[in-house]
Amino acid sequence: MLLNSSIKFHHFKDDHNRVKLEKIEGQPLSDYINASHVQNGMPIYSGMNNIYSTISGPKKTTLADFWRMIWEQKVERIAMLTNLVENGAIKCIRYWPEKVNGIPVKSDRFTVELIKEDIWPDFTRRQMEVSKKGGNGARSVTQYHYTTWPDHGVPSHATALWRLFRMLTNDADNTQPIIIHCSAGVGRTGTLIAMDYLLDQASKENGIDVYTCVNALRQSRMCMVQSLEQYKFVHLAVLEAHTVGSTTFSAAEFMSHYSALNRQSSVSPHTVFSEQTEVCLIGDGSFHVFLVSYYFSLIE
Repeated sequence: MLLNSSIKFHHFKDDHNRVKLEKIEGQPLSDYINASHVQNGMPIYSGMNNIYSTISGPKKTTLADFWRMIWEQKVERIAMLTNLVENGAIKCIRYWPEKVNGIPVKSDRFTVELIKEDIWPDFTRRQMEVSKKGGNGARSVTQYHYTTWPDHGVPSHATALWRLFRMLTNDADNTQPIIIHCSAGVGRTGTLIAMDYLLDQASKENGIDVYTCVNALRQSRMCMVQSLEQYKFVHLAVLEAHTVGSTTFSAAEFMSHYSALNRQSSVSPHTVFSEQTEVCLIGDGSFHVFLVSYYFSLIE
């Protein structure tokens, strides 16, 4: 752990809810890592189903601490919302092997192996095994890597992001924390967490309060939901998910779903499909959003 360079670079965390590592003997400040607990007793998050820890994208100087945190916090799932390089700038180092069953990544006391990789158009799921020198056996960690979210920007639609989110939250025991990171661990990271909370709020209260949600997030970590575009995207993403729900189904189910969508609607002379693909005008009409984007999967 290179503490001085780490502290100089990392300036986003709040001390009251930071993730604390176990101290290394002889290194009194070795409990530091630029990571924050989001669910920290705040009333607005008392009903959240998922426990999140946010962190900036690992660098060479913080890789050992990153895997130490994963191990100590017993993390099973990681959501990565940045690419390794964006606009010519390095946003995060590759902290997993480049190929399945390829050369393991080794850092300090940890060895990381890539066991399986599933690739979709907008994201990749990687199953890894992490072992600790002197430890008993390996642990399974799954990474969900969203690959089409531009830095400081937003995806073109929320459909694939919601699909990744459902996989992220359904694939394992929700009693363990989910690590979410982008590059700085604030903009894209905060947007995804806000989407989760607000969709839950919409279903329970029949309304959402985006401002209060984002304000509460920023009490955990400054600059969460970093840009105006991301703030607007939160509204549109929750609108899509709350109005339409999941539109993912396997290729084998395509014909039955298509036939159902082609039937005349019970409330209008149009088909269900044409109703669902109507353009929704937001605010002053400067934003045009299709309420539905269908996502087809070849997985049976």
